[in-house]
Amino acid sequence: MTVTRLFSGTHLRADLMQTGAADLVVTFDWRVIGRRGFTEMTPNQRFLDAGYDKLMIATSANDWFINRDTTALERALDGVSAQYDAVLGIGFSMGGYGAVRFSRTLGIQRIVAVSPQVSISHAHAPFEWRYREEAAGFDPALGDLTQRADPDLTGHLLLDPLNGADLAHGRALQVHCPGLRLVRLTGAGHPASGLLRAVKRAGRIPGLLLDPEDGLRPLLQDHRSARRGQPDYWTRLAAALDARRPALAAKARAKAADLASQMR
Repeated sequence: MTVTRLFSGTHLRADLMQTGAADLVVTFDWRVIGRRGFTEMTPNQRFLDAGYDKLMIATSANDWFINRDTTALERALDGVSAQYDAVLGIGFSMGGYGAVRFSRTLGIQRIVAVSPQVSISHAHAPFEWRYREEAAGFDPALGDLTQRADPDLTGHLLLDPLNGADLAHGRALQVHCPGLRLVRLTGAGHPASGLLRAVKRAGRIPGLLLDPEDGLRPLLQDHRSARRGQPDYWTRLAAALDARRPALAAKARAKAADLASQMR
């Protein structure tokens, strides 16, 4: 296996891991609270074992890959997809946005994005309020998906429908890419991999990318099984029920407390 740094900038990096495969998986960095520069991106061995080359896009800040290096990165990556039969992408939250944002440049055909954003700019996502600090330095024109998201992109957007902002992002992304399917993981939180991680079933997510036909059913089954025993699920459900079903909300909150006490 050879590793080539295709781009090395102050703000962005791109490393290509090649084994001579015919297909490529592109992974994107995720938001890291308290980030101070680049963090190590560990390749997912599952993709390499499945016979894919791996392209990893990293950023030095929680900037959604929109910075002074963005256009230079796009120039450096232009044409990479030409050497592959298929190009897939995967990302979590900020990384999910990246998978859509660079889909046209990289020729990405199918993605799995977990709780992605359509933008963090109020110009394109007026419902988004969580990333105010990052949004202050975000260029809405450079981050706009209108001319950069491939309208033929397909795949799955995993999100928690109890999270209103994440649901709004998912629907907005479908406007740009109608072939993206929303997968509702109720009570999973943000990102919507939380309950699967809690029961050590997060591997279902790359599994869905590699096998979209048969990978969804076991992912949903594991999520449904996991949520019954996770206090975070019942807490989120209680918050969603508070306004209209206070009695049920109280029962859900009691269930959360009981489960939490059992885990101590």
